[in-house]
Amino acid sequence: MKIKSAMYFIAFTLFLLECVSIAFAKNKHILRFDKLMTPEEQKRMGITKLTKSERELLEQWLTNWTLNVLVKATVRSGQTYDGVGGSHWVSKKIDGGRFIKLEDGSLWEISPIDRINTRLWLVTEEITVIESGNPLYPYMLINSDSEDTAEAKLISR
Repeated sequence: MKIKSAMYFIAFTLFLLECVSIAFAKNKHILRFDKLMTPEEQKRMGITKLTKSERELLEQWLTNWTLNVLVKATVRSGQTYDGVGGSHWVSKKIDGGRFIKLEDGSLWEISPIDRINTRLWLVTEEITVIESGNPLYPYMLINSDSEDTAEAKLISR
């Protein structure tokens, strides 16, 4: 049942992203300051001082930035990990700590901010896996030997 739910979630996420992408592609400047801010807010923020082309470029940047945030916020691996807890160890460090493989064969992508920690992890170091609460990196790998932590998402089991 978990696999079926994960498949539906992935399919819905891909559909949503496709709809958002099409909407952004059809309307070059969906996010217009006139729709997002009052005239007073625009004046206070200096938007009214921009030339037409500067304003359009800023609106395009805001549109692209918003799309990137939506993509990052909705894309998840959709996989759950049954091995939450201790008794794991690093079996392989890949790409300088960008990916960590545990002894059970599970492969983890490490959050960019935490790669500074995993870059120093050694094969055979003890790892505990817990849930992190971060929707982008829903698990936390805790290195019991170095006491470093790293948010991660499960790539494969």
